[in-house]
Amino acid sequence: MKQVYLAENPIEAHMVVDLLQAQEIQAVVQGEHLFAIRGAVPISYPTVWVVDEDDYDRARELALEFDRGQYTLASSGPLAREPWTCPQCGEQIEGHFDQCWHCSAERPTEESV
Repeated sequence: MKQVYLAENPIEAHMVVDLLQAQEIQAVVQGEHLFAIRGAVPISYPTVWVVDEDDYDRARELALEFDRGQYTLASSGPLAREPWTCPQCGEQIEGHFDQCWHCSAERPTEESV
């Protein structure tokens, strides 16, 4: 395992883990239980670790994007993607949807954009 992120709190750590797992990268939070006693121990912030070190570079890039605010929480809970425009009807669709609410067209893949 290899550390990819130092979080400010357990919630942030789990948000990063959710982001990584959505990209099929196995990750875990460590040290979240020590957060409650921060100040009593020198290092008490939760960290995110990738299970497979081969995923480190990709996971680190995603964690940095998260840190820069390029991912936000959707109202339903999962990390959201950027809004998109339906290629069939031109409707603006929120990022966490994969299908147009107006005409039912599928979200275009990155290859087709």
